[in-house]
Amino acid sequence: MKQHRKRTLGIVTTLAVALVAGPVISVGQEAKDPNAELRLLAAKVARLEAAVAKITPPSPGSTAPPAPSGMMGGMAGGGGMMSMMGGGTALPPPLPSFPGTSRLYHVGAADFFLDYTDQITLSAEQTARLGQVKQRTAADREYAQRKVEAAEQRMWELTAADQPDAAKIEATVREVEKLRGDERLAFIRAVGEAAQVLTAEQRSAVVAAAPPAGPLPEEHAKHHPAAP
Repeated sequence: MKQHRKRTLGIVTTLAVALVAGPVISVGQEAKDPNAELRLLAAKVARLEAAVAKITPPSPGSTAPPAPSGMMGGMAGGGGMMSMMGGGTALPPPLPSFPGTSRLYHVGAADFFLDYTDQITLSAEQTARLGQVKQRTAADREYAQRKVEAAEQRMWELTAADQPDAAKIEATVREVEKLRGDERLAFIRAVGEAAQVLTAEQRSAVVAAAPPAGPLPEEHAKHHPAAP
């Protein structure tokens, strides 16, 4: 390594000498182009930097060269667009949309459209798929409710202490509310999944047959509370 450094230093010194060496302009002699020497000097500096970069290997343990600036550099360094969107946190998938059929999610919240068999003719496959969505959602809700009840039990025990732990109580409260929010979002997504089972004509017929907005059914009110 020492020999390599000496050799590198010698080459750099030689290049530096060559760099500073140049045509000497005698006293009284004027250059035809006053910027010619500057351009020549810049070219020599560029050649010197390129030569040094080729003959000087990276030292052991050295880090990689800095990433290029700009959008690509920010992405390579873990920043860029992903950092702007919250540190790389993935956005939730969009809900199915059905233009021209507003209130479809409200109508399907009661029984996943299975209560509209008199207004629309469902095929055997559609009936089976809607039934599967309903059963799966019921099982998911039951599981989510058990998790909420367990968290509520921990909350009861924490608040019963003679010296309540504020940090643990706050964390449990937030856990309970997140569990309830996740359950509600899962239900809404299930209604959207059920709506996709219907054809466009069936969705329009369901909305047209639905009663006007009024007192909310019990099942519907659990997930779509009326505005204050």
